[in-house]
Amino acid sequence: MIQLSGRVQRTITVAEMQRNFGGLVRRLRTRQEHTVVQSGGVPVAVILPIAEYEQLMAYVRRKAAFHSFARYLGREVEQRHISEEEFAAELESTKHEVFEEQYGHPA
Repeated sequence: MIQLSGRVQRTITVAEMQRNFGGLVRRLRTRQEHTVVQSGGVPVAVILPIAEYEQLMAYVRRKAAFHSFARYLGREVEQRHISEEEFAAELESTKHEVFEEQYGHPA
């Protein structure tokens, strides 16, 4: 077992998982540990607490949304024939305006 940012990470084989799945689930529930499942010495799966899985999936969705927005923004900038420098300056100006609106004073 190794420590991974405060969490214990166990490595088990598929055979061990099949023999003691109930125990694995109990350990997961009580110890909140990660378990790497190996087949033929190769990692094939990870079992982790549902809360961490949900956080991971939320991160994946946010990242996908950001990339989609970035692609859309890139197409808009390209269609409007705006240079990178002009875009960066406009973005910086907008950032300052939003900050001032939010906090009532310049950044």
